[in-house]
Amino acid sequence: MVVFAQTQIPVVMPAQSSTFSSNVRGYYFTAPSCITLTGVEVPTTASTGAQSIAIVRFAAIPPIFSATTNNFSVLYLTQNNPASGIIPVNIQIEQGDIIGVLGQRATVNSYATGPATVTIDGFPVTLNRLGMQFQLTTTAPQQLWTESSGSISRVNLYYDTLITNTVSATQQAFDTYSFASTADTSFQISWNFGDNSPVVIADTPTHQYSSTGTYNVCCYITNNCGTDTICTTVSVCVNSVSNFSSSVNNATVSFTDQTTSSPVSWIWDFGDGSPLSPLQNPSHTYSQSGTYTVCLVSGNSCSSDTFCSQVTVCLPTIAGFTSLASGGTIQFTDTSQSEVTSWIWDFGDGSPIDLTASPSHTYNANGTYTVCLIASSLCSADTVCSTVTICLPVSASFTSLVNGGTVSFTGTSSNATTWIYDYGDGSPLDSVQNGQHTYTANGDYVVCFTATSGCSTVVVCDTITICMPVVANFSWVEGSASLLFSDSSLNATSWSWDFGDASPTDTTQNTAHFYQQNGIYTVCLIASNACSSDTFCTTITNCIFPLSAGFTPVGTGLNYTFTNNSQGAASYFWDFDDNGATSVNASPSHTFSFSGQHIVCLTAYNVCGDSITTCDTVLVIVAGFGELQQGATLSLFPNPMSENAMLLVSMEGHHGMYSLELVDVSGKVVRTETGMVNEVHPIGRGNLATGIYAYRVMQNGVTLGSGKLIVE
Repeated sequence: MVVFAQTQIPVVMPAQSSTFSSNVRGYYFTAPSCITLTGVEVPTTASTGAQSIAIVRFAAIPPIFSATTNNFSVLYLTQNNPASGIIPVNIQIEQGDIIGVLGQRATVNSYATGPATVTIDGFPVTLNRLGMQFQLTTTAPQQLWTESSGSISRVNLYYDTLITNTVSATQQAFDTYSFASTADTSFQISWNFGDNSPVVIADTPTHQYSSTGTYNVCCYITNNCGTDTICTTVSVCVNSVSNFSSSVNNATVSFTDQTTSSPVSWIWDFGDGSPLSPLQNPSHTYSQSGTYTVCLVSGNSCSSDTFCSQVTVCLPTIAGFTSLASGGTIQFTDTSQSEVTSWIWDFGDGSPIDLTASPSHTYNANGTYTVCLIASSLCSADTVCSTVTICLPVSASFTSLVNGGTVSFTGTSSNATTWIYDYGDGSPLDSVQNGQHTYTANGDYVVCFTATSGCSTVVVCDTITICMPVVANFSWVEGSASLLFSDSSLNATSWSWDFGDASPTDTTQNTAHFYQQNGIYTVCLIASNACSSDTFCTTITNCIFPLSAGFTPVGTGLNYTFTNNSQGAASYFWDFDDNGATSVNASPSHTFSFSGQHIVCLTAYNVCGDSITTCDTVLVIVAGFGELQQGATLSLFPNPMSENAMLLVSMEGHHGMYSLELVDVSGKVVRTETGMVNEVHPIGRGNLATGIYAYRVMQNGVTLGSGKLIVE
C-alpha cells in the first residue's frame, strides 16, 4: 500500500493580546488555494485545559451580529479533548471555501487583535472575528455570527498543499476486495482496479477479479484544484473451474476451453481411445457416428479441475427441395440426400410447421417468403432455405365521413401494400390507407383511392359534397363620424346587418354606420352561404357626440324651475346647495328652504360613464333679506389672481365678522375663511389649482354677496 505522508505547515497566528472566558470565539477566512488541514491546536498561552475545537464550511459569509446563521457544514468537532499539542485532522479545502474556526481551552479564549493577516500557501489571508453565543465545551456549532471588527480567538492551523489521503483494501472473498479512501467525500473519487476493467466512480467500491494475480489499484481524488493519485496492490488467489464448449461439423468436433481463473495446462480425453491432447482449444475427428464422453482437466499453480460433457457425431444429411407455384398455392417436393426419416417445414409466413415430406401450402398475402426445410436422419440433420414470391390480385374500396370541411376516409383493400388518395381539389396526393383532408371551399369533389401491390393495382372513385357551416363574427372601431364594422365570419357568401336603431338593413360585407345620438345598441350580423347561416350579436356603446352640461334657472321667492340645456347626456344629478337637497330629474323644480345665495350644480353623464359638471349662482330673495344685502358692497382685486388677492366687504354703519366660502366647478367647498366687515381681508393662493371658483360672503346665515374668482 502506498500512502503520501502528511506535512504540517503552520499558519503563524498573531500574539495573544487578552483573554476571554465567556462564550466561544474564533475567526473565519476565505481559502486562497487548495490545501489539506493536517492539524489543529488551541495554544496554551491563556489556559492548559482540555481543547474544544470546531471547523465549519460556510455557504456564504456569516452575517453581522446580532443576526446569526446555521447555513454551514461541520467539517470537524472535538469537545473537551484532553489531548495536548497538535490534534491530527484530514480536511480537504478548495480554493474559495469560506472556513470558520472556533476554539477554546476549558472555557478560556486566547484573544489576538483582529482582524489579522496571516500567510497560507504563500498568500496573504485575512482572519475575521467569528463568534457563537454558547460554550463549545457543551454545544455543537450553531447560530454563528461575525463582526466587522474585534479580537479573534487564537486557534493554530497546520496544512499540506496536497490532498492527504490513504486507501485501504479489504478482502471479502478469495476473488473479491472492497476499497475505501479517507478523502473528503464531497470530491470525486475514481478507482482503477488494475485488471483492465472500466474505471469506477465511487467512494467505497467492491470489485471481483476473474483471474489470479497481483494488481495495482489506484485511487484518483479530484476537486476544483486538480487530481491526486494514491495506489496500493492486492493479490488474488482464484480457484480453477474447468469448462468447455464444443462445435460439431460432420464427424469433426472443435473444442473451446472456457475454464475460469487463467489455467496454464490442459489435458483432453476425447472418449474414443485416441491419444490425450495438451492443446487449449483442440479439434478432433471421430471415425464413426456415436455419442462420446469428452473430459478436460485444466489447472494453474493453485488448483486443477475436471469437466466432462457428451458430444454426438454422425454422417451428414444434405437437405434440399423444389417448389411449383400456382397463384397463392405452392407445391414443395423434398429432394434431400441420405436416408431422411423426418421433415420440418417452415413456410416463412408464421403458419404452423408442416411435418410431411412434400407438402402444399397456400399464402394469404403478397410477399417474398423464406421457406426452410430441416431434414433429419437417425443421427444428423441439415437445413436448407430458399425464397418464394407470392403475388395475389388486389381489391379496394373506401368510405368517407364528412364533418364540415374535414373529411375522414377509411380505405379497405386486400393484398395491397401501398395506397394513394387524390382528394379532387388539386392538393398533393396522400400516400395512406386511411386519410383525412380539409377542404377550403364548398363544392362537389371526385375522390379517387388507388390500392397497389407489387403486381396488381386497382382505382376506385366517389363524389363527395362539401358544405362548411357559416360562423358569423365581426369587429368594429370608431371612425371620424361613424362606426366602422368589419366582417370576420367564416365560410360566408352573403351578409345582413341590423344596427339596432331601426335603420334599414345593410347587406354589404364591411360597412359603416352613423348613429343619430349616443346610446347602447345591439348590433346583429346574419352571415349565410348556400347551405347554412349564422347570427352573431353584440352590444355597442356609442358616445360619438360630445357631452356638455348647462341649465337655466327661473323662479321667484323660494320656488325655482331649472331648464336642462345639456347635450349628449343620458342621466343627471342636481345639487341645490340647500341642506343636501338633490335631484336626478332632467329639468327639476325646487323650493329653497331659506333666502340667500345658492350655488346650484348640475352633473351630466353619458352612456359611456363620462361626466361633466357646471355650477351657477341662484339668488333667493324673500322679504327683509334684500335690505341687508343691498347695504353690502364687495370689492375683490386683483381678479384674476396669481398668488394673492384682497377682499373688502363694505357696509355703512355695520361691523362684525363674516364667513367666506370658495367653491370649485364641481360644487365642492374647497376653502372657508373669516374676515371683518369694512376691513381688507387677504386671500392667499395656497393649494388652489388654476381655474374658476365661486365665492360667497355670509353673515349670520344671510348671504351678503357672491362672485367669481379666477386663479391663474
